[in-house]
Amino acid sequence: LNESSAALVKHLEHPNGWRRDAAQQLIVLKKELSVVPALTSMALTSKSVVARFHALWSLEGLGALKVNLVQKLMQDLNPRVRIQAIRASETLYKAGEKSLETAYASLLNDPDANVVIQTMMTAKFLKLPNMESGIKAAMEKNNAGGVKLIGSQIIEPPKSRNMGPFGGGVLNKEQQASLDRGLMIYSELCSQCHGNNGQGTPAGNGKLIAPALAGSARIQSHPEYAVRVVLHGMEGAIDGKTYAGGMMTSMKEHSDEWVADVISYIRNGLSNDASLVTPQQVAGIRAKTADQKGMYPYDKLIKTVPHELQPQEGWKITASHTTSTRIGGNVSPQSAFTYEGWTTGGRQSKGMWYQIEFPKEVNLTELQFVAPASIKKGWQRNPKAPQTPPPMVQSYPRAYTVETSPDGTTWKESLAQLKGKEGENVVSLGNVKTKFVRLKLNEDLAQDSDEVPWSMRQLKVFGQN
Repeated sequence: LNESSAALVKHLEHPNGWRRDAAQQLIVLKKELSVVPALTSMALTSKSVVARFHALWSLEGLGALKVNLVQKLMQDLNPRVRIQAIRASETLYKAGEKSLETAYASLLNDPDANVVIQTMMTAKFLKLPNMESGIKAAMEKNNAGGVKLIGSQIIEPPKSRNMGPFGGGVLNKEQQASLDRGLMIYSELCSQCHGNNGQGTPAGNGKLIAPALAGSARIQSHPEYAVRVVLHGMEGAIDGKTYAGGMMTSMKEHSDEWVADVISYIRNGLSNDASLVTPQQVAGIRAKTADQKGMYPYDKLIKTVPHELQPQEGWKITASHTTSTRIGGNVSPQSAFTYEGWTTGGRQSKGMWYQIEFPKEVNLTELQFVAPASIKKGWQRNPKAPQTPPPMVQSYPRAYTVETSPDGTTWKESLAQLKGKEGENVVSLGNVKTKFVRLKLNEDLAQDSDEVPWSMRQLKVFGQN
């Protein structure tokens, strides 16, 4: 720590990485520009390539990096040095050194694929003029798979999942707008007690003002719990634990959309991963609980809302068709409850079914599942073509019925003519007492329908006491 900056420069060639890192940090912190000539010489001529890197970035950290040095290093025989020079040059370009554009254009034709990839990423980061045409030209000239993959992803970025519920499809504009409004509501109102990150705001003496929402099993379970709390409020201990805030006040004066927005954000942000909530769901729960007087005590509320029934020993889960969703994966209908998922494998056809038998009768209220997209059957990547995303088909059930039975022999249509959709599917059953539940396809798909299978994952079953 007490060594001069000149002495620290010598440590940049030390074989110990910790010493080199510490020396670079101290050189930058001391801000002594007297070492700039020594650092420049080391960056150009040192026999240690890592010392050259340290010298280069020390100059960048001191604000003493010059264009002529960077341009020389961009032509160095060592491709690793060229890559570091490209990265370091970004600071100069952002400061106004537009003359570097010529060097970037030349480096897109570099013989080393890694140098080309770094140049493409720098071009994207700096938003260089003619970036797209330059990258396309590089992809045509360079046969390296990495160049084609990175280039195609820069020109046509993969679609963002937009924080969709448990890996569901891309959110539409209305859904994304709902989450944006919910974030604003949460930030302005809820974060004061629940914390900006949903971990709860400390109140001192080891207590929180309000319970954590991040990673909460209650929040991620059936949405009726959260909707009832927001509409009517809640007071008292939660699972035996008290909070400094004491209670959650009723907010039923707000619109159904307002309630749906903030709950959807809480269930999809803050490290949570659950279904979105619609204004229609809120309206239904509002009507059902119109006679509620005052706030809910937690112990009473938790007994009245639907709760998730976890698969357990004694459940018999079967299907008419089952195929693994991946190479080496499980071939089991029970995989529908996991992220791996279940699929029929073949084209959807009338009469295909998926069934759960419970050990005893349950009061069934709702089913939730995700219908994921899958790679088109028979597709193979062309190693010589640009690395673009594979073609996908939507494997949601096109038309199906939910049937229930007390004995597995006598079946009743609880819901008929249902239409599935990409991503999250919610099937509300009201409150049906049953020992068996079965989803059954109603129609065949056309022969030219890309062999679309029926697939489900993250299946959730909800019941009520």
